[in-house]
Amino acid sequence: MNPDIIISHGYMPRTISFHGVHQLGQVSLKLYAITMAEKDVDPVVLDVATSLASDALLLEKPDHPVGFIVAHMAREAIFYLINWWTDENMLKSRAFMAPSQSPADIRSIQSSHIIACVWELRVFAHESSMWIEHVLMPKADTPALYMNQHLEGQF
Repeated sequence: MNPDIIISHGYMPRTISFHGVHQLGQVSLKLYAITMAEKDVDPVVLDVATSLASDALLLEKPDHPVGFIVAHMAREAIFYLINWWTDENMLKSRAFMAPSQSPADIRSIQSSHIIACVWELRVFAHESSMWIEHVLMPKADTPALYMNQHLEGQF
């Protein structure tokens, strides 16, 4: 069976930008933003993302004090993905969204079981590769060197 897939908006590259490493208590998180063509990163969205991550991490005791945040200013909403490494090779994640015009009006989307869109998965793929290379491989560097690696560009 080959169901028809109706595409309402085809793939267009988006900008992935890196906005530093943020120390939230004992946890260091890389901050990424994803924007559509010709859109600027809203600093309010970045502030909300780090605040949301700080709140989410209060409920957790991460095995590894490192991870990353993705703030995606998408067509239909703003998506916030808070991620940290656990049990050596697994990633824990919390997902939230807010209306585009109200970046702080956040609601959890955990119950939707959505993991990430294709643009967000670019960040996940990069972070996974860097975790393997700098932490998990024999003769790997250290989590500190993992934190120095980031992704930027049009994808």
